[in-house]
This record gives sequence, C-alpha cells and structure tokens, in this order.
Amino acid sequence: MPIEASIPIEDLTTEDLTTEDFGRLDYQVMFHVFESQNELGCLGSEVIYQRDLVARLSEAGFQTQREVAVKIRFDSFSKTYLLDLVVANQAVYELKTASELNESHRTQLLNYLIML
Repeated sequence: MPIEASIPIEDLTTEDLTTEDFGRLDYQVMFHVFESQNELGCLGSEVIYQRDLVARLSEAGFQTQREVAVKIRFDSFSKTYLLDLVVANQAVYELKTASELNESHRTQLLNYLIML
C-alpha cells in the first residue's frame, strides 16, 4: 500500500531516532500542550489551540508543520488525510476539542498509527 507524505517523517525503527529520543521530544511537546490548555481553557476551537500550540513550539525552537497531507493508495482506492501537527518531522499529534473521545476518534487514531 503506497503511502505518500508531503514531508519526510522519521521512522522509530531507524537507528537515528530511538524510543528514548521520541519520549523526550513528546514530553517537551506535551508540556506546551498542557500550558496552552491551561491558559486558553476548554471552550476554544481546534484551530485556536492548534495555532497557539504552533506558536509556543516555534518559540521554543521546534520545527512544526500543520495540516500535513498523507495520501494512501491501494488499487483503485485513494484517500488523503491531514495530520493536525507534526513536530520535528518525528512526532504526529492529532488535536481534538471534544468533551469526550468517541469511536470515530479512536478509528482515526488507529488509521494514523497503521499508516505511519
């Protein structure tokens, strides 16, 4: 199944990126995620949180990409997904503003995990 991303995304199975490296990056990103949530509260839209988070991460020196296109093809099937946020070409974040996660959110996450 051909998968094409509009940017290179590093694979955790390479020697260049270890699980520990990814864990450190994620810890730093999540610090900014929680800071954004604490300052903006729980009533904003996903776009507001996304823009705030990108600004915070950029200010902290992280390379960020929003709405990264990933195209999946198999036989006659073709679909393009948009990843909400990619940090340092290593970590993919799906941002949600919902009172609770439902089955469609879980399905979307599983699709992203399988294709990347």
